[in-house]
Amino acid sequence: MALSTAQRVADVLRDRIQAGELPPGTRLSEEALGRDLGVSRNTLREAFRLLIHESLVVHLLNRGVFVRVMEPADVTDVYRVRAALETAGVRAAAGAPRPLRAAVTEAVDRAERAAAAGDWREVGSADLRFHRALAALGGSARIDAAMDRLLAELRLAFHAMPSPRHFHEPFLLRNRALAKLLENGEYARAETELTSYLDDARQLILDAMRGDLLMTGPTTGTAAGPRAGGVLDLNADLGEGFGRWHLTDDDALLSVVTSANVACGFHAGDPSTMRRVCERAVERGVRIGAQVSYRDLAGFGRRAMDVPPDELADEITYQIGALRAFARAAGSDVAYVKPHGALYNRTVTDAEQAAAVVAGVLRAGGALPVLGLPGSRLHEAAERAGLPTVTEAFADRAYTAAGTLVPRRAPGAVVLDAGAVVERSVRLAREAAVTALTGEDVIVRARSLCLHGDTPGAAGLALRVRAALEAAGVRLEAFA
Repeated sequence: MALSTAQRVADVLRDRIQAGELPPGTRLSEEALGRDLGVSRNTLREAFRLLIHESLVVHLLNRGVFVRVMEPADVTDVYRVRAALETAGVRAAAGAPRPLRAAVTEAVDRAERAAAAGDWREVGSADLRFHRALAALGGSARIDAAMDRLLAELRLAFHAMPSPRHFHEPFLLRNRALAKLLENGEYARAETELTSYLDDARQLILDAMRGDLLMTGPTTGTAAGPRAGGVLDLNADLGEGFGRWHLTDDDALLSVVTSANVACGFHAGDPSTMRRVCERAVERGVRIGAQVSYRDLAGFGRRAMDVPPDELADEITYQIGALRAFARAAGSDVAYVKPHGALYNRTVTDAEQAAAVVAGVLRAGGALPVLGLPGSRLHEAAERAGLPTVTEAFADRAYTAAGTLVPRRAPGAVVLDAGAVVERSVRLAREAAVTALTGEDVIVRARSLCLHGDTPGAAGLALRVRAALEAAGVRLEAFA
């Protein structure tokens, strides 16, 4: 059936809205558009009615027609409906015709090609096609029409994001992971991952709409830390599983961080996990670091232990060597070393244990940088031995007035409020400062920020932190 003139005009205006040529809040002038498109006012008004029905524009009495401005409640509602439609599609995937299943993978392929070409607008379009394809697995024309309307509305919300690339890039890998789960028939896992994925995307848009990704603060910095627009590494503890048990969402975090602290088998991790994380880190351009620990699988490396220095040094060398084999097999190498848990805390103040760690690093060879707390005994020992040192901060851990971490067992040791973690991250990057648990401002000079991977919602929180840092002008770049 041929389209009416009003429908064609609506198509043109819809395309301009979605392309950003008519951003939210723009008044649509009948006179200007009529002259531009060569149509009558009556035709324009009919086109406006079509777009109002699609929730893309609104009519304000005595003011005119405007491109709709999405409110946070609108975004929440759109994502709630999306989740219902898309997860229903995933549950129906097993019985979906082959062309519908192929459309999911084709959309992922298209997004990856667009990303390689630097066309982030097309990445966004392909991403929406991917989600439409997920809902289409249900085989319902009504669901397809509902998704088209929802995704058109969602385009309006995307205008709140500071950068299309920074919003879409981390989800490319998660799209591929979802497609693989569907290909492998792992429908329950795919539904769980999709639910988490949509929650994370919704929260990023809400942060931007509420201004959390456009935080303002001192732009002159301090003598102790970086100014706005500085450089920061994001690291996370990965590979913290064993056999069938998995603690960290490695795939999701590897799409966010610039450095991966890979468990080397003493507090967590096994050969297959180490290999897999190294391979995926190399695929994503993430630096590989050895997260060495006391030999404490049962206690996750968080129990205080007294290990003779010579024995500890041997165990450090052993762990680095094990990870190095997998890193090299994947086409990379171990780029740095970071102690884990109780060993990390012990080497802040214990010179003997710190020296043992450094001895183990030296024996492993390669003059590997040592990542740790500023002013620690570990860094003092590394510097004496001629090893590079890299300072680290934690946005989700409470600090003492002395600049050390509050012990995990103490009340308030872990910052649980996601908004506070995001805000602290930006302040650490821009001002090199954090508020101690007792209320004092503490200077923390850090080249790397740790995002813990074993906390609930870690991947979503990491996405929010990265987006906020980039919006604040911080360049994210590995130190090694």
